[in-house]
Amino acid sequence: MRWSLAVCAGVLLGACGGKTDTGDAGTDASTGSDGGSDAATCTYQDTRTTATRSCGTSTDCVVVVRATSCCQEEYDGIRADAAQAFNTQQAALTAGCPACGCAAQPVDELGVKGMTFAATCDNGACTAHAQ
Repeated sequence: MRWSLAVCAGVLLGACGGKTDTGDAGTDASTGSDGGSDAATCTYQDTRTTATRSCGTSTDCVVVVRATSCCQEEYDGIRADAAQAFNTQQAALTAGCPACGCAAQPVDELGVKGMTFAATCDNGACTAHAQ
């Protein structure tokens, strides 16, 4: 019984939330000119920086979605002019991630679950909040 529970837990953990990386950091997976593997990467990395989150008012901010595992999505605040580059980076980082077959559980960057999210400028940093 314990053995079968351990196997089930291992399968579930490996299928949903496992983090893998091909090792070439996705620097140029489409052309292979980086000398690394041409395989797509799977990395759940936050690429926002202090600069891409800085704001003066809430109108400077928008909400972006970032996968934190195959079954978890985090809604983050970012400067509106940095959102397109962020989305492109995130798409490249998660291109090789396997589909899990589970519904994403959306949370804001503070870990609060929600279905709708809004970005505000909190103490000079764009922050997403569940509504």
